[in-house]
Amino acid sequence: MTTPTLSPQTTELLTHLWRGGQWAYYWTPDGEQYFSKKYQEWRKAKISLWFPLNRQWPAVPAAWQGKNVYFGVHPAQSSGAHWQRSTIATVAAVNAVFAEYDAEDYGGSKAAIWSHLETLPLFPTCIIDSGGGLHAYWWITEPILLTGDNRTYMRRCQAAWVDMVGGDDGAKDLARVLRLPGWQNRKPERGPDFPTVQIMELNSLRRFPFSRIQTLVDDRIAQEEEAERQRIELDRARSKDVASGAAETLLDWAVRNAGAGSRHSLALWLAGRLKAEGLAQWAASGVLREYARQVNKPGDRQLDDSEMDKVVNYVWSAQ
Repeated sequence: MTTPTLSPQTTELLTHLWRGGQWAYYWTPDGEQYFSKKYQEWRKAKISLWFPLNRQWPAVPAAWQGKNVYFGVHPAQSSGAHWQRSTIATVAAVNAVFAEYDAEDYGGSKAAIWSHLETLPLFPTCIIDSGGGLHAYWWITEPILLTGDNRTYMRRCQAAWVDMVGGDDGAKDLARVLRLPGWQNRKPERGPDFPTVQIMELNSLRRFPFSRIQTLVDDRIAQEEEAERQRIELDRARSKDVASGAAETLLDWAVRNAGAGSRHSLALWLAGRLKAEGLAQWAASGVLREYARQVNKPGDRQLDDSEMDKVVNYVWSAQ
């Protein structure tokens, strides 16, 4: 079997999608098997091949032939380790909005997906047959460089776009990886004749000013922002009730028992108890910051707000 290479069309696609970034990566979930002590089972390692965009891109490793191969849709500000993918916080720019469609949601018919795409206000720039459905990309004329000011909006914009065009609700995050054209879809249910991911259409002249994308999704974004505001209001009311009782009690106990060398451990304990009591994450950060202020003593290493926020983020991200 010949090792696949990037076709001119795939190169054109990636060149557009990775504008404005410093790093990009290929990714496979089909690395060597290892035994996970955490899950007590054998698993496949997930591997990223990172590379800078100011040099010639490397070829996809020949060892990845016969594996599922993906790419990071949006470029990154910095590289990760070989076991890491980009995150929403590290995405550097957005050059397209995308949607993923599963043929099973359309009676097993990719033609039905295509017919659906023809009903949308904007027809995609690029359509890829993923082997199990279609991936669609709508190219944006100019790169949208992400900053602290617009990152949340762009996250909501991508999610609202998927809702608007009827894509897979589970594939709408900015840090998404999607299948790389030219490589096979190696999901077991696709065998034994595994289909090759291929570009069905790419019209690079079909680009859209970002304002056209915004016009179609801003009402949805506003609705989501209002729903989120209402959730925060309810969260705040719940947190206020907890803070008036359990949170104060837990904070007082942690402060009284924070002896030398145990302050960080007690911070972890406090965050875990606050989470168990139903306190909102933002409210727990406030309690942990107050904990740090009360236990910091002259001459000791000072616990700061950043460290307390990391403790809360760690506890809230744990299963």
